[in-house]
Amino acid sequence: MGNFRETARRFLQEVAWDCLSARHHSRTFDYYRADRLILRSRFFALLLGVATPLWLFADIWLLPAGYLEPMVILRLMAGALLLALVWVVPKPNLFGARAHILMLVGIPLLFHVASQGLLGPTYSNPALIGYTTLPLFLVVMLALFPLTLMEGLGITALLVGAVVVQHAAQGVIGELGVLGLFWDLALLTGFSLLAQGIHLHMLMLVHRQATHDPLTGLLNRGGLFRRLEQGVTQEEWPDTATVLIIDLDRFKTINDRHGHPVGDEVLRHLSTILEEHLGPQDLAGRIGGEEFVIVGHPDAGGTVRERADILRQAIADHPAPTSAGPLTITASIGVARWESGRRVEEVIAEADEALYAAKEGGRDLVVEPAS
Repeated sequence: MGNFRETARRFLQEVAWDCLSARHHSRTFDYYRADRLILRSRFFALLLGVATPLWLFADIWLLPAGYLEPMVILRLMAGALLLALVWVVPKPNLFGARAHILMLVGIPLLFHVASQGLLGPTYSNPALIGYTTLPLFLVVMLALFPLTLMEGLGITALLVGAVVVQHAAQGVIGELGVLGLFWDLALLTGFSLLAQGIHLHMLMLVHRQATHDPLTGLLNRGGLFRRLEQGVTQEEWPDTATVLIIDLDRFKTINDRHGHPVGDEVLRHLSTILEEHLGPQDLAGRIGGEEFVIVGHPDAGGTVRERADILRQAIADHPAPTSAGPLTITASIGVARWESGRRVEEVIAEADEALYAAKEGGRDLVVEPAS
């Protein structure tokens, strides 16, 4: 029973942490999620943009002739706006993704409110019930988006609020048919929010496995390079940055003498030191074995050499606590400068050459290529 409670507590903590808001998400995941939100939003914009005008055939069959002309105008306008939304591709960030989804929901919702204003209450007419249920479809559609609880509540609140105001304006908010609609809307909203949270949590797990090193929790090689490319695309990085490659000295000896589990403890200890010395916009990753990379933002303060020397000294001054006892470790650091227009792989290779020079120079050194 105790294990079950502990598992449930940890699960709820992780789900709440991941799914409540985007405040604690990494920037890498924000871009990853935003890209998928936009892709999904464009797909549904295409679906609704085609389906909305096609419903005109049902209008011709179901509606009195006097309603057809304004309904044609409403449907063509809504369809055109939705199809235009397909071609709108915002930058892959959360602001752009949220705005796109708001328009995806807002355009059909405005069409629904306008058509209900034209037709009057349709819930009591079985033939016209399809004109009443569009908000239900929109709520179910949102279940397919990996939204945080705050995002889902915000969008759904706007949708439900518009439906309530529309029925209140028609003076039918207390009638049984309308109350039944609200009940269905509430149930589907709960389902949608739950589905969004599960979807988001699974997306985070998949993303973390694909972009992070499981041993240290730092970005892996692919995740680091992707994050750098995204930063350049989003113009978060200026024209210059610094790249440090950190390699543990004689790490093979530690593995041979104490075993790989102790070596893993040393790597985790080093990753902790690196994280403690990161600036707010710096990035750190493990790109293989005992080799780590820090990409430093120019606004972090201090010269490149000063920051690298401080990091090297911190590694030497803090023995790694392991199951075999404290182990003193040192690291060699190669430095390179990343300038606008240079490929990430090219800069990493230059820093790697400087690292090799540090190893050849006696280890526990910082080497920066001559300008």
